[in-house]
Amino acid sequence: MALELKILSPSEEGFVKEIIWNADEISAAVAEKMSYYKGLVYSDDQIIEAKKDRAALNKFVAALKAKDREIKKLCLQPYEEFHSKLLQIIAQVEEPAALIDKQVKEYEEGQKAAKLEAIRELFNAKGFQPWVTLERIMNDSWLNKSYSLKKVEAELSSIQHSIGEDILIINQMGEGQPAALREYQRTLSKTAAVEAGQRFIEAKYAEQRLAETVKRQQEEAARKKQEEIDRDLGIAEPEAVASEPVPVQSAPAQHEVQQPEVKPIAFIAYMNAEQFNALNSCIKQNRIRVKQLQKGDDGKWQ
Repeated sequence: MALELKILSPSEEGFVKEIIWNADEISAAVAEKMSYYKGLVYSDDQIIEAKKDRAALNKFVAALKAKDREIKKLCLQPYEEFHSKLLQIIAQVEEPAALIDKQVKEYEEGQKAAKLEAIRELFNAKGFQPWVTLERIMNDSWLNKSYSLKKVEAELSSIQHSIGEDILIINQMGEGQPAALREYQRTLSKTAAVEAGQRFIEAKYAEQRLAETVKRQQEEAARKKQEEIDRDLGIAEPEAVASEPVPVQSAPAQHEVQQPEVKPIAFIAYMNAEQFNALNSCIKQNRIRVKQLQKGDDGKWQ
């Protein structure tokens, strides 16, 4: 469409380059007159004169502004006519241009849709994990005409290989593996996954350490409580005098007497200090082997 807009009239030299008017004359006259007004001070009796002077000055300014609008209109009138006709011509061209643009875009969208389908077939053939979708790894530049399907396939293979390596690393994280894998499936970020696995392990061991600390504190509190109870009852742990084997006097073989079987008997006795001392003396005299029950041992004796 080899058309050229040409201005036939006026020629380039014919355009108004300058508006010549008596600017210097008016400027000099105004400067002289304004020097009079700048230092003028009106008395109260001269307010009427002040109002007249103000009105005269405002009228002069209004006349100048009116002339400015007049000259502007004269200068712009040929341009406005030119501009209006030019817009009509532009509108005539833009209508078919818009129709052509629509067809081009529909064609390009169709091409991209066809290429996206081809890329999806390549993706499905790769056998990615179920939680990896094409949309999650899609590069928008793959849809460009300059991006070949061969190059797209190579990038899909690279991504699949990278995901496989990430999962191998995650599967070696031990107790943190489930949390790390969940994070990786959500973000496809190895860094985020490793951090999630480490946070899980740290939280778990912190919980275990806390539970162990609480258990030790509870056991220590229970031990101290039992000691207080024993002290209140005057109970002391019996001396383990019977822990040594009881000596048995040798006798002629024909008269050897077999010792009766020793069986453990557990019981709980409620006694005062005097009764405990008597029982303690009996135990020592008869060389009875005793063991004081600790808290939690009662379940071992039936």
